[in-house]
Amino acid sequence: MPLTLGKAIKVIREAKRFSLTQLATQAKISKPYLCLIESDARSPSLGVMERLGAALGVPTDVLIMCASRGKGTLVSSDQSADRLMTLFERLTDVERELRDCLKNR
Repeated sequence: MPLTLGKAIKVIREAKRFSLTQLATQAKISKPYLCLIESDARSPSLGVMERLGAALGVPTDVLIMCASRGKGTLVSSDQSADRLMTLFERLTDVERELRDCLKNR
């Protein structure tokens, strides 16, 4: 399952232990709007992505790469974008495994 922009934001937010309210407040957006972004029901503007990136401590370029994944808009001669996306996808898999493990306790 490819990593989407919304999933990347959620994974990073949870890794940093930010609540939805905390991130929404720091990014100056509403909590419901953040929920829509994380569920990929809405695509944020560049300005919102910049504020989310700043609040998460992640370069906006990384969020743009997540948003561009699979749309043929990214070109990377040294494959660094692909490696970064692979790492995010692995992080998603680890998160899923950890949640499954905790549920089985």
